[in-house]
Amino acid sequence: MKLFLLLLAMSWIPFNVQAANDPCYVDIESYGGYEKLVVSSIALTMIRQFIDPTVQAAPTSGFSEKACFYRVNISEKADGVKAFIFGEKISDYGDSGLRGEAGLEQALLRAIFKGTDDAQKHGSICNKYERILELECKKKMLSKQDTQPRQPEIRQTRKTLTAPRSRPGRYVHSSFPTFSIEYPENWKNANDCGSGAVFGIKTGQYGIPAICVYVSDSSSAGGRLDADAVFNLAYSGWGNAGYRLKLDSSDYRQLDDGTHVVYLEAKASGSSELIVKYVYAIKGDKLVSLGTWTHPSIKLGSLDDIVESLKFYE
Repeated sequence: MKLFLLLLAMSWIPFNVQAANDPCYVDIESYGGYEKLVVSSIALTMIRQFIDPTVQAAPTSGFSEKACFYRVNISEKADGVKAFIFGEKISDYGDSGLRGEAGLEQALLRAIFKGTDDAQKHGSICNKYERILELECKKKMLSKQDTQPRQPEIRQTRKTLTAPRSRPGRYVHSSFPTFSIEYPENWKNANDCGSGAVFGIKTGQYGIPAICVYVSDSSSAGGRLDADAVFNLAYSGWGNAGYRLKLDSSDYRQLDDGTHVVYLEAKASGSSELIVKYVYAIKGDKLVSLGTWTHPSIKLGSLDDIVESLKFYE
């Protein structure tokens, strides 16, 4: 019996060592209309860079199902590209609203970025591909800033500590959270901004351009400042009004007073087409949103100025 166990152990060792030394392969299961060589090249390069440096292209002769592998599936539709990666060290997907190779590259990078919690790998990805994953990299940067101890001098450099008084051309929200916006004095108050609105102004023959200011519970956005979550709120609101909202861009910024905000730019299509801009901020348990919209034929200069004028106070 002992001899049998010894022989069994000896026969197992070479197999296990060989399995450990076997490379992993990238297996492209679907190409989504792209050329096979393009998908294979981009996927192999990115997985080697950020997941497994020893990975190899799948041999033309095929490989055993027991082998280590990363399966890649690409799906391209009218609204963009989706990339799925499943394997030893990652199982996630990414999407992109871009088309062509740019969309393929962005979708694969998003899948890899989402599929790892390694801060060092996130840093490597952002160092090389920040222009492609601008949103994810800015979120990571802001998250890192939030976890760092604040220096005493930061509080001392706040530009505004006391809220000004309301007047024509300036709205001040006096209850928590306290903030203000500046707007052209000849704009008229708008009372049709809907539920949750604390202030509204409009101009023009048809009430466009218009500004609406909302204060609601931050739980409506999941309690965190996230571009996807706040866009879903805006999408739902415009949908209730009979419009379809399409996101053009999103950005994370920091106001002069240190408040982190999300900027969204989108187009609303319905009975007419409108250009829409939002800025979102979270203060305590409150979500503050400033929404602006106008016709494409009307310049956005004054709207941009109003958005940029947003200030919060202690």
